[in-house]
Amino acid sequence: MRLTVILLLLCFLFSVSFANDQVQEMETRIELPGCYIVRCYGSCFRGDQGYDCVLTGRAANFDGNGNPLAVTVHLYLDCYVVYFLVQSCSSSGDFSGIGEVEGSVGCFINTGPYEGSCFTYESSCACSDS
Repeated sequence: MRLTVILLLLCFLFSVSFANDQVQEMETRIELPGCYIVRCYGSCFRGDQGYDCVLTGRAANFDGNGNPLAVTVHLYLDCYVVYFLVQSCSSSGDFSGIGEVEGSVGCFINTGPYEGSCFTYESSCACSDS
C-alpha cells in the first residue's frame, strides 16, 4: 500500500514538473474588422420658445492591425415633446471619415411658453464600412 502511494506521488510530481517545462505559446488575438458605434447620445434642451433636440454619434473602423479604415456614421433623430399636445420633429444625417468620425443632427419643436417632457428614445445611430 505504501509503495503504491509513493509511486502515485512520484508520478504526480513528475507530471507537474514536466508540465512546467513545456514551452508556453503566445495567444494571438484576432479582431474582426468592421465598424462599431463608440457613442450615441440624444438630448433635449428647453429654449425660449421650445425645445432643441440633438443626437450625437461617433463610429470607428479599424482593421485587425489597428490601421484606420473608411467609416460612415448614420444618425436618425426622432424627438417628442409631451404637454397638453404631443409634438415631434425628426432629422437625419450621414458623416464619413477615416478611423473615427463623429456627427450631430438636430431639430426644434416650437411649444411657445408651454413646457413638457422631451424624449429622444426612438433615435438611433448606425455605421457602415464605406
